[in-house]
Amino acid sequence: MGVRVRDELTAEEFEIRAHSIVNATGPWSDRIRNLSKGETVSRLRPTKGIHIVVPTEKLQLNNAIVCFHPKDGRVLFAIPWGDRTYIGTTDTDYQEDPADVAASSEDVHYLVDVTNHYFPSTDLHVDDVISTWAGVRPLVADENSTDESATSREHFLKLSDDGLVTIAGGKLTTYRKMAAEVVDKCIEYLRVIGQLPKIRSANTSQEPLPGAVGWPEEGGLEWIETEMKERYGQLLDDETRKLLVKTYGMRAFDVVDQIQDDSMLKERILPERPEIMAQVLFAMEEEIAHTVRDILIRRTQIFFRAQDQGLSIVNKVATYMGSILNWDADRIESEKREYIAEVERSRAWQEE
Repeated sequence: MGVRVRDELTAEEFEIRAHSIVNATGPWSDRIRNLSKGETVSRLRPTKGIHIVVPTEKLQLNNAIVCFHPKDGRVLFAIPWGDRTYIGTTDTDYQEDPADVAASSEDVHYLVDVTNHYFPSTDLHVDDVISTWAGVRPLVADENSTDESATSREHFLKLSDDGLVTIAGGKLTTYRKMAAEVVDKCIEYLRVIGQLPKIRSANTSQEPLPGAVGWPEEGGLEWIETEMKERYGQLLDDETRKLLVKTYGMRAFDVVDQIQDDSMLKERILPERPEIMAQVLFAMEEEIAHTVRDILIRRTQIFFRAQDQGLSIVNKVATYMGSILNWDADRIESEKREYIAEVERSRAWQEE
């Protein structure tokens, strides 16, 4: 068996053959699973969830708050996020293309209204919303319920006859358990068909994440912040230095070391925000960022946090990335258009 894939950056298409394939495609899981031999049953009940981001001064919290909507009983939360607070989430059936999911005006008002219910002094308005994001949960259908909020948060694991292993459902807090079960299922199948290669025991539970490699046994975050100030006190302001430490951990030193070779990298991406251009270069060289969307949405998160969602600096970032990645003028313009389209989609609810 195998898959035919398309490189979205180069448009190149090619085939990959394997004895077993893992189908971890979220809300597309049923669609992929039903390409397998003898599979026709749909197990998912996709639901849409959205979040809104507001300035901390509109809703200042010391800790995450969990509550229940007074009308429908759905679980909601508000979480402090640096100079922002984000609020979520909705939970509604969704049968459209997951690639097109976006917040609606009804979704945003739903979250603003419940925030004012629990925090009446905030007087939150939809105009206070800086950004939104939306996603589709691949929840496992509960055949005995018509309530989308009652779908199971447990995960679903299925081995098809041809070696396709499907994992769907679940939640972020059980990701390690889900991953281990998938690997075990693949190993079991490969052993049965006589194709199991030599393997070793996993030790991922003892492997530190990149930002924790070299983490000091004493002092922790405080030691790192002090060391950063001593090394780079003249290069960075306090706000930027603290952001880098909290974002990258021990790798903050690697980010700032780039400035020694190019002083331009200490410039802020946006004058009013602490993120710096060194993060753009680091994302390209160390975090496999290949698009402006990678940088502004998924690496620096300026898309969510900046008041203008980065529209004022999209040309700056695209031009700089182009100089490093050898983009021509058409590619730079394409990158800008695609990022602007993402911002417009996140704001589409305002036009309803």
